[in-house]
Amino acid sequence: SIAVYFLVQAVIVGVYRGLQTRIWTFANSLGTRSDNIFIVYTLLLAVLATVVAGFAPLLLAIMAVVAIRCTRDEHRKSQLTAEREAAELDALHDAKTGLLNARGFGLHSEAALTADHVLGQSSAFLMCDLDHFKHWNTRLGHVGADMLLRAVADTVRANVRPTDLVSRWGGEEIAVLLPNTDVSRATDVAERLRAAVEELTLTVSRPAGEGTITIPCPELNIPHCT
Repeated sequence: SIAVYFLVQAVIVGVYRGLQTRIWTFANSLGTRSDNIFIVYTLLLAVLATVVAGFAPLLLAIMAVVAIRCTRDEHRKSQLTAEREAAELDALHDAKTGLLNARGFGLHSEAALTADHVLGQSSAFLMCDLDHFKHWNTRLGHVGADMLLRAVADTVRANVRPTDLVSRWGGEEIAVLLPNTDVSRATDVAERLRAAVEELTLTVSRPAGEGTITIPCPELNIPHCT
């Protein structure tokens, strides 16, 4: 029963950390080393409290006070750790699109390229640029243009593998690193991304209450605009 309790508590801690950091790995699901040590400490304290309760109730009360204080301190420590990890994660991502920023892309791409080099595999790099984005920025305003940029970023991310790296390179440019990918495969991916973005439909409110505009529009030689 102690082993089952330990496993359940470890998973609960791991889920909490996953929700905070958005990192879902097997190791993270089992909690950190310090988390598991704390769970073992709690179990041992519970066993000791059961033994002490039989012959020293006063000592049990003192142990309860100590346990509450330790639990509160550990919870605060875990919360601060999760907040720090979330902040570090945010520092590697673009606030507008949720894609990797230049710093995050640099860190992750270096590791991916090194792995491909060691394994003797090809890597491919795609640079995507949104046509007419300055035009849409003028027509939609900054808020609407940001919505368009996020929609395109989500479309690109949905049409690559989880292991591929997608970054907002700057402005309306999106960079995609495709590990273990040759030229032929990269060309197919590029065409799939182009087609997916071309089919993207988004309705945005115009600035100053001027109605809505639906993308794509006639300016791009694609119907329809409202």
